[in-house]
Order: sequence, then C-alpha cells, then structure tokens
Amino acid sequence: MQLDPQIAIDSPFRSIKREDWKNLNGKILHNFSSEDLENLHALNEPLTNQEIEEVYVPLSHLLEIHIDRFQSLHQRTNRFFGKEESKLPYIIGIAGSVAVGKSTTARVLQRVLSMLPSNQK
Repeated sequence: MQLDPQIAIDSPFRSIKREDWKNLNGKILHNFSSEDLENLHALNEPLTNQEIEEVYVPLSHLLEIHIDRFQSLHQRTNRFFGKEESKLPYIIGIAGSVAVGKSTTARVLQRVLSMLPSNQK
C-alpha cells in the first residue's frame, strides 16, 4: 500500500488510494438487492454493490477494530473500579457540507456494520 508522502509519518491521518483501500481486510459475502440499494441511497445519488464492497466494507472492518477496543477498554475499566456498568454505545460522527451524502453514508454504514460476523451473534 502506498501512503501519500505529503502526510507526515507521525500524523494520525492517512491518504490511501481507492485501489489499495478496496483490498483491505476481507469481504462480506452478500450482494444487496436492487430493493436494498434503493432503500439505502438518496435521490440522484447512485449506489452500487461495487461501491459498498470497495468503500464501506473495508471501513466497517476498520470500525469493528475500534469498536472492539472501545468495548474492551470499557470492560477493563469496569473491572478496575469493581463495577458492572452496561455497554456504552460507540458513536460515529459523519460531517460534511449540505447534500454530500452524509445520510446515505450513515444508512449504508449502519447496514454493513450490522452484517459483520461479530454482529451475527
């Protein structure tokens, strides 16, 4: 994977080409039906199985790592304090200008995250 040389080595930000991104961390073995795609996308905003597979699936796997670590930290903190507090929600913020696809991104990401093996229990 080639990272953008303009971004500092110690930066938390990465620039990854779509070709590299789409090959990261597995696949979800599910094709969305035409009806599914229709329900997920907004007016005049096309959405394809290919885009879900290339963009949202790798993102969902990365988020799964963060969510898993967040839940583990919460459990360990509970043990440290001798508490049994319930799970905390993991909140994902999506920002952008008007009509750039925030709602579509939220809908698709929610659906893809719900399909991960860790959520099939």
